[in-house]
Amino acid sequence: METGSAKVFLDKAFEELQLLDVLLGQEQVADWIFGFHAQQIAERSLKAALILTGRDPPEKTHDLRRLSHELAASGGELPAWASGLERRRTGSGPNSGPCRPDLLLGS
Repeated sequence: METGSAKVFLDKAFEELQLLDVLLGQEQVADWIFGFHAQQIAERSLKAALILTGRDPPEKTHDLRRLSHELAASGGELPAWASGLERRRTGSGPNSGPCRPDLLLGS
């Protein structure tokens, strides 16, 4: 895959990051919606990183652990902010828990 494909993944991830910035202050937005878009950002970023290491990302996977392992196997490293991706958004839903949105949004 060409490095231009990495830019496409990163552009889409950035667009979703902007969306999360808007959603973050909206109490009526369900936790799963926030989580879905956060997962998409992580997935697209990992796929871009794989491309930049010279590897094609696996087709049709949304498994962040698999993508992370493949990136590590290719010699790439996860950025420091990625350590916060396993944390969950604070809220009242069944998948809620402690969260550091600043790790994801860079604020």
